[in-house]
Amino acid sequence: MRLLQKTYVWSVCLEPLLFLIWMDYIYGSNLGVSRTLQLVVIFCIFIRFIVNGFKIRSFNIFEPRYQYYSYFWFFSVFSALFGVLYGSYSLPSIPINETMFMSVYRPIIEYIINIYYFGYFVVLARFMLTDSQIIDYFFKVFSALFYFSLIIGLIDLIFVYFIPEYMGIHRHLRGSLGVGLRFHGFAGEPRDAFVYLWLGIGVLFLKDIWRNERKLTKKTLIVIIFAMAMTQSASGLFGVVFSCGLLLVYFFPRVSFHSKVKIIILIISLLVFIYIVMMNSGRIANYANGFLHLYTNLSNGNDVGGNIRSSLNNIYPVWQRLQEAMNFNFLPSLIGTGLGTSSVVNNLYFLQSNVVMNPNANIIRMFFDIGIIGLLLLNKAFIYPIDRLNISKEMRLKLLFVSLFVVGAYYGHRSVAPFLFLGIILVAMENKFPLSLNKD
Repeated sequence: MRLLQKTYVWSVCLEPLLFLIWMDYIYGSNLGVSRTLQLVVIFCIFIRFIVNGFKIRSFNIFEPRYQYYSYFWFFSVFSALFGVLYGSYSLPSIPINETMFMSVYRPIIEYIINIYYFGYFVVLARFMLTDSQIIDYFFKVFSALFYFSLIIGLIDLIFVYFIPEYMGIHRHLRGSLGVGLRFHGFAGEPRDAFVYLWLGIGVLFLKDIWRNERKLTKKTLIVIIFAMAMTQSASGLFGVVFSCGLLLVYFFPRVSFHSKVKIIILIISLLVFIYIVMMNSGRIANYANGFLHLYTNLSNGNDVGGNIRSSLNNIYPVWQRLQEAMNFNFLPSLIGTGLGTSSVVNNLYFLQSNVVMNPNANIIRMFFDIGIIGLLLLNKAFIYPIDRLNISKEMRLKLLFVSLFVVGAYYGHRSVAPFLFLGIILVAMENKFPLSLNKD
């Protein structure tokens, strides 16, 4: 069992290191070192069930840890039923049998992925990280991998800057090109690295709480923030904006006036940080300039050119919802049309018929697929379990503060980060403070 627990730890800690992907996408998923270890863990658990006569330790999907994610998932199924009636899973004039992958198979995979992320990284963590020794092992492995990726990524930047012929670390083992003068370490794409860096801050902060130490210093934070800036990730910057919004909605009302002032100063500082990064990144500045004429071009049916063209898969779903709202049809924006429908609408605008074309920005993907109500439930799924922790208010607010940045980064670009972080928060707090989870 201890070997299985350690295998689980490595399968979780390696998940954000997308450099280790060695097989092309299969039904929207990929296979690398982490996913291989996850398959091993799941297989071993299945074998244990057979040996033990299928004795499964039960859990309640509506207890505080899982309550709102269960609500979110069931609501997303309701959104899909509405989407089917609304015609959001089909393309006009194209028979459904010609779009089966996009209209049927891929949406089903989306629902399975959403169950899997929460099940493996939150629920299973409770049964695998069962004592202080294995939790300490988790923090040791995660910290080593995170710092290794950070240091090698920064060295890689230096080599790319000074050696023109050097192409940099590849995105993945399967042979993709480097990313130029942009930080990404072993996290895959720079936008993936941005989310991983926020996750690293969160886990290192939690590690300090767990071990009663202060290893996450200001100098370390400055280095990590510099790496974030060097990702030059537009989705990452949007993620920071989303985090600011989450802070105002979910954190600001809970703190004292003095802390409110600090939050306002922090948000202003972050917005200034975003502006500075934009002004010093020609790539992001070109995106910003493209938005100036975007509405006019879309309204007149003009061709959208420049760098922003590569982001049309994020723009068309928003444009679709805007067109519906202008016709006083607000229901799709409220409840969504089901997971996978943002890919369908992109196929409609790009004149494709059977291709997965999900938005890169997860906030747009979720807004289109599950609507405003679904988004509120998803937010609550990551916040409510922390609210229910029976620990000091100060510690609870600190955990919530860091979590909102991880969730904001997740909305910028989809990742397992908030699931992984929530899972380790719950097991660490439950083991450090045995009565920490209030189940009333």
